[in-house]
Amino acid sequence: MEIPSIPVNNNQDLDKLFEHLPVEIDKKVNLPSNGKFYKNSTGIKIRPMNLEDEKAIALAKGKVTDPINIVLSRCVEGVDIDDLLLLDKLSLIFNLRAISYGDIYKAITICSECNAENGMDIPLMSLPVEYIPDNVLDPREITLPVLQKKVKVIFPRVIHEQYFLDKTKVFDNLWRFVTSVDGNTDKTLISKFLSDPRLPLKDIHTIINAISGASYGVQTKVKFECTECKAHNVVDLPIGADFFTVN
Repeated sequence: MEIPSIPVNNNQDLDKLFEHLPVEIDKKVNLPSNGKFYKNSTGIKIRPMNLEDEKAIALAKGKVTDPINIVLSRCVEGVDIDDLLLLDKLSLIFNLRAISYGDIYKAITICSECNAENGMDIPLMSLPVEYIPDNVLDPREITLPVLQKKVKVIFPRVIHEQYFLDKTKVFDNLWRFVTSVDGNTDKTLISKFLSDPRLPLKDIHTIINAISGASYGVQTKVKFECTECKAHNVVDLPIGADFFTVN
């Protein structure tokens, strides 16, 4: 069988087709934590997704491994994905979506008054971000408003996601994120304290809010006026299955 000859300038012709491709595709990202809790605090970069990354997401759907974690591990450089704070992970997801498909994310939201569908164009990189102040530590100390006891808590990371799948798991695993209560570091004592019915509801929610770091990171509440009934709505950013596609 005769092997077809390939023109010498074939590769040059191919390269010419990519002549307008940006030379620098890696992007440094400013994380809500400012990278202060990672070994490589200033060198975290992200690159746009490619076709192989899209395939990896498709192949991972329905499996135990989170497909988003898979694509982040492929596209993020400078930090182990399991070590990421969950609030930093969300920021990276938005960054990755924006540099891969464009800043505008088209979403469908439902009006809370009339149930009408509303289309929204959301500029992901314009969402407000609350950065963790330099004086915030991990673990950090909080004071319970009712019991007036000092409690130290840590930020959850990607490796801890399994404990946040539902509310029951959150309550059952709070002890993992509390390092001390009133100076006591014994995990058995901490677990008993957190599950004791005498613990005021206000105090338990103070602990949960501190662990989640809800006051930091990308603020995902968006406002819209219903096109049908003109009601004003405030909803969480609707991230659907098509978030990592061109929609």
